[in-house]
Amino acid sequence: MDNVNISVDSYRKLYEELISTSQDEQLKPGYVANTLANATRFNYLPQALGFTIARMLHLGYLPMILLGRIWNLAAAVFLMYFGLKKLPFGKTIFAIIGMLPITLQQVMSCSYDPVLIGCAYIFVGYCLFLAYTEEEVYLNDIIIMMLSGGMLAACKGGVYLPLVFLILLIPFKRKLFNKKWLPVIGMLCLCVLFMFGRQFASKIFTIVTMTAGSVFGRAEQVELYTVSYFIQNPIELLRVFENTFMLLSDHYIATFVGGLMGWLNVRVYWFVVFGFCLLLFMASMRGKTAKQYVSFGDKCYFSLICLGCLGLIAVSMLVSWTPMGNEAILGIQGR
Repeated sequence: MDNVNISVDSYRKLYEELISTSQDEQLKPGYVANTLANATRFNYLPQALGFTIARMLHLGYLPMILLGRIWNLAAAVFLMYFGLKKLPFGKTIFAIIGMLPITLQQVMSCSYDPVLIGCAYIFVGYCLFLAYTEEEVYLNDIIIMMLSGGMLAACKGGVYLPLVFLILLIPFKRKLFNKKWLPVIGMLCLCVLFMFGRQFASKIFTIVTMTAGSVFGRAEQVELYTVSYFIQNPIELLRVFENTFMLLSDHYIATFVGGLMGWLNVRVYWFVVFGFCLLLFMASMRGKTAKQYVSFGDKCYFSLICLGCLGLIAVSMLVSWTPMGNEAILGIQGR
């Protein structure tokens, strides 16, 4: 994975090979880890186009990687822009989230995160736009929500599936929960569940049915926590969650903003993390003359959705990554 520390040498290598051409273009077999278990092929489409253009231009390895990252960045910016444009409120805080160090790192990476982050912006933007405005709903709005919601459900083991329930805001806020909207909501939910089931049904079944002593999701041979173990020891589950919150909260705050970059080996000063947290807090405050869109009930609903995502993330890492006997859940990052 070329997991190296950033140094003068790495910058010199980048400078020297920035405009290099390929020497040997003969295709050779090589081993790579298959990440399609966590994402769809569409998540890799922008960088694949960048790689293809680089190969057609006979560019070297490093320019190819950089061109793939540039295409990923362009796709993420495109999706995030239209998501921001649709938001009826909260544009400032969503823009700041898009400029967090960790967000910038991920949308410029060769991974499935740029498209995933962009789809999240599009989906949330359209949901809030259709829920809190009186604009007419068109077929293309439904199709965009269906595709972006399906992408959220088909990535990261389905841990963002609760976010899809933002769809239910639309008929309730518009007071249109009638025969006209029931087929639309049903179609959206079926599409999302189909993509989720196609991607993760067998994996989730494997995790749920694992017995004590099973090994799953790690390269090294270690015994992991299992669902059956926590069914028999529910107090242990509460203890692990409590320890995770008490011991690792500062780590989550830091990695949420970007306190640890790269392979968590590039440290960013705490005052930068604090500065971005302050910006997010200030952006969340409503001005005296600003219109109040969100009711107390809406805030409770948003909180439930967030807790649902956080809970699924924690549970997924608990039963697929955390060794038996560990005091806290491993593998979670703030981002």
